[in-house]
Amino acid sequence: MSMIKALKIFCALFFVMIVSSQQPINEYIILHMNYNEGKFSIAGKSLEKGFYPDYSHTTSSQYTLQLTSEDGILYQNSFDPTLLYSEGADDNSDIEGGPVILDNADFALIIPSLPEGENVLIFDANGEKVFEEDIYNVGATSCRIR
Repeated sequence: MSMIKALKIFCALFFVMIVSSQQPINEYIILHMNYNEGKFSIAGKSLEKGFYPDYSHTTSSQYTLQLTSEDGILYQNSFDPTLLYSEGADDNSDIEGGPVILDNADFALIIPSLPEGENVLIFDANGEKVFEEDIYNVGATSCRIR
């Protein structure tokens, strides 16, 4: 291989490494939730690395989730933890496929991790706030003092 060709390949690889190292790390937050007859509680929250899944196609609107900051709403989406779609069972079973309404459910909410994000709010269909949780500290590590 000629010296010029090797130099071109090295420069191209170096450029790719520089550009990829300057790309922002994509992160999202998972809120592990419990729904029990209209009441929400949080079981945990974690910061995950990767691409945030797009849920803009969601059509359910029983509850509205908002990610807020001091300046207002940063992100909003709707969801319904009471609704489960079942595919049913085999022909010898009495279980039919279709929607199932739940009174109690464990589920996860996935929201984008935005640096200015401070609180997650959940509103019911009437616009009343039914849940609030701070998320500014998700993924933070406590300091150890000796």
